[in-house]
Amino acid sequence: MKSAVENLTPTRVKLNVEVPFEELKPSIEEAYKTVASQIQVPGFRKGKVPSKLIDQRVGRGYVLETAINEGLNGWYQELSRKLESAP
Repeated sequence: MKSAVENLTPTRVKLNVEVPFEELKPSIEEAYKTVASQIQVPGFRKGKVPSKLIDQRVGRGYVLETAINEGLNGWYQELSRKLESAP
């Protein structure tokens, strides 16, 4: 994960974080499970909808948004620990 800190004011900073796909992949898989448990598709049990059908029904963008929201807290905590240990 690459990150950069930009000081805006003495009390505000801007964090720029780039998360590689390898780190995002587990969050995407978890997001598909979450979305599958929330939607009903005829012919499939709740939570057992294939990812391709989820992409068709709700869109890949929604799944990615869910994955990012789920992973955001962990990435923020990791970055925070790195910044605290930096001189």
